[in-house]
Amino acid sequence: MKITMIGHSTTLIETGGMRILTDPYFGLRGNPAYARLKPPAQPREELKDIDLVLLSHLHWDHTDRQFLRSLSDSVPVLAPQGRTSWLAVRAPEM
Repeated sequence: MKITMIGHSTTLIETGGMRILTDPYFGLRGNPAYARLKPPAQPREELKDIDLVLLSHLHWDHTDRQFLRSLSDSVPVLAPQGRTSWLAVRAPEM
């Protein structure tokens, strides 16, 4: 198992041939209480080849909309129960 801290809320877990990304956020600003001191260790473009996304909660700094929209529809995105309708963010904006 290999665990890589990407930054802020984002962690890449590689285990058993799977790549799992938690709470993707690649923005350069943090929240008002905890400013982001450094950019993410890897840009969102380098992390498209993942098998699963796990969202702990749906705050803006844990759900990078641009990243989620860039994923293939075959990549499962797990979110808190009762909040799955929010995952419509993967659909392009009109």
